[in-house]
Amino acid sequence: MPYIVMIRPTETVPLEVPEAESYADIEAGLRAQVPEGYTLADIRVSQPRGTSYMVGTGTAQKAEIREITVERRDQLQASIPEGWQALSIRPA
Repeated sequence: MPYIVMIRPTETVPLEVPEAESYADIEAGLRAQVPEGYTLADIRVSQPRGTSYMVGTGTAQKAEIREITVERRDQLQASIPEGWQALSIRPA
């Protein structure tokens, strides 16, 4: 039985806002750094001890998603190109 597999690239780009006053400022700063064709996938916020500012880091991930078809489920791993990962699998 054939299967349809949704895949996406694993490529990511690290982002950083070294100093901000609020979470909203960090989020805006990270979103402004996201390259075209990517989406903001992760935000982490911390406040260094003894400071009044926040530090933010994030990860941008390629936004591209593709669909591939495999004839048998045991062919799944071999069918996914290097640098890609499976998101879902369903019968065709």
